Amino acid sequence: MKKPINENSNKNHGQAMIVLLFITAIVVALVLQIASLSFSSISLDNEYSEGLLLVTEAESRLEDALIKYLRNPNYAGETVVTNGITCAVSLSDISGGKELVSSCQRNQRSRTVAVLAIYDNGSYLFSPVRER
Repeated sequence: MKKPINENSNKNHGQAMIVLLFITAIVVALVLQIASLSFSSISLDNEYSEGLLLVTEAESRLEDALIKYLRNPNYAGETVVTNGITCAVSLSDISGGKELVSSCQRNQRSRTVAVLAIYDNGSYLFSPVRER
């Protein structure tokens, strides 16, 4: 003899399957969200590191330009390429001195820093380096 089919048992199995699918969908959505946040965090970290590297290089080139300008008042600037970073240093006249600007670029990112060198009573006064 065959056992009678219990309709409530089949309904419970169907409900359990729907709940299991729903829980699986939630877990998958959470895993995908966490992965997305991780990748965006890595991307932001890379962008921050790249910007920090460019600012450091621009400041370094600015310091070199200040030394060259102090040794040679006719120094007009230069463009230097190092490790894939292109840095351009320019000097412009301002009242009483010069403004030195260093701009470094790699790929689509760039950073620019500047300083004022003002000649006063036989000595130079330098402004703090500022990022533009």
